[in-house]
Amino acid sequence: MRLLLCLLLATLQHSYSLEFKRELVLRTAQESSFKIPKASYFTNSTPATNKHSDLVLKLITYQRTPLHSIWFNGEIIYQAKPGHFLSDPYISDKGYIVFSEFDAGRSYGIYQYSPRTRKITLKVSPGGPHQIMSFDNVMKNNEGRILTRATDVQGNQLYLLITTLGYQIPLLKVSEESKLSYLFPPVMNNFSLVAAKVRYGLPGEVNDERPDAIVLKSERISQVIAEDKDKNPRSLIQKIRNTLDINDLGEIVFITESEKQTDIFVKSSRSVKLYASTKHPDINSIDFFKPVINNNSFIAFRGKDALNRDAVFISNGKEIHKIAFKGQKVESDLGDAIILYGGGHPPFGGSPAINDNNEVYFSTSLRNPRKLEQSYGSAIYKVTITEEK
Repeated sequence: MRLLLCLLLATLQHSYSLEFKRELVLRTAQESSFKIPKASYFTNSTPATNKHSDLVLKLITYQRTPLHSIWFNGEIIYQAKPGHFLSDPYISDKGYIVFSEFDAGRSYGIYQYSPRTRKITLKVSPGGPHQIMSFDNVMKNNEGRILTRATDVQGNQLYLLITTLGYQIPLLKVSEESKLSYLFPPVMNNFSLVAAKVRYGLPGEVNDERPDAIVLKSERISQVIAEDKDKNPRSLIQKIRNTLDINDLGEIVFITESEKQTDIFVKSSRSVKLYASTKHPDINSIDFFKPVINNNSFIAFRGKDALNRDAVFISNGKEIHKIAFKGQKVESDLGDAIILYGGGHPPFGGSPAINDNNEVYFSTSLRNPRKLEQSYGSAIYKVTITEEK
C-alpha cells in the first residue's frame, strides 16, 4: 500500500498537458458591480452550474432590508420574504433550479424554477406522508427526481427521494431499526444513484467516535463504499470527511484522513484512485469544503498550498494544478485586482463548482492591489480547463 501511494504521488507531481483560461463572471460591491445588482453579498455561497454553463447563485440583496435572493444567468429570479432564508440552489442539465426556503423556526418547502415557464413554484410542501418538518441539501436530476435531506416531526433525518409524480421514497432514515444515528449531506447523479456519509449508532449517538461509512444507495441497491477504523478495524481510514460528490459514471470523490496525511480518492466500480494528498509538495492541507467531480473525471477542491495560502485546486488523477490562491493578482472589471479578504480570513467562499465543459467556478473576495484596504467586493470567476493537443 505504501509503495502504491508513492507511485501515485509521483504520477500526480508531473504537470504537462493542461491549460487554463480565467474569466470574471460577476462582481459586486457597495459602490459598483459587474453583471449583478449593486450592494449584493454572497461571500459564503456555493455557485452551481450545469453542462450548458448556466450559473445560479444564492445572494443577499438590499431593498431597505436584506433579502435572500436567487441570481440566475444575469438576473434575480427570486427573492425571499424579509426574515426568510434560502438554501444554496441546484441546477440540473435541463435547466430546472431547486432550493428550499425557511426561517428560524419553520420550513416553507422546496421551490422550483422551470426553464419552460420561467416561473418559480412551490414543488414540495412540509408535512406529507412522512411528516416532514424541514428540507436541506436539495437537488434535482435529469430524470426529474428530487433528493433532499429532510427532518421529520420526531427530529429524525431521512434521505427523501421525490419522483416526478410526487411520490416520496425514504432511502435511509435515522432510527433504532436502521442503526443509523446521523445522515450527512447526500449527493445524487442523473441515474438516481445517491452517495453519502452516514454515522452508525442509536438516535442521539452522534459523537465523532461513532463508526462512519460511505454508502451508495438507490431504490434497488445498497452498498458500502468505504469505512473508517471505528466501523472496520482493518480499514486504513482514520476519518471520513463529511462531504463528497458523485458523477454519472458512478465515480464518487471523497476525502479521508489517516495518521499522517489527508487524501482525496475517487472510487469507481473498478478501482479506487488517489487524486490528491497532503503528501503532494504543493498541498499543505485540504479544506473541509465539498470536493466536486464532473463526467470527465476532473475534480475541484479547496485547500492550502505549500506556502499555506488558501487555494483552489483541480486534479484529473494524473495532474494537480492550483488555479487560484490568496494573494494572486487577477483581472477584473476595475482593472487589476488581488484575491484577498483581509483580517487573515480566507478569501474564498463555499465550495467550487465544475461542469462537463471542464469549467470551474469559485467565489472569492477581491481588493485593490495598490490600496489593500480598499475592497472590490465579492466575485465569481470561471477557469476553463483545456487539454493540449
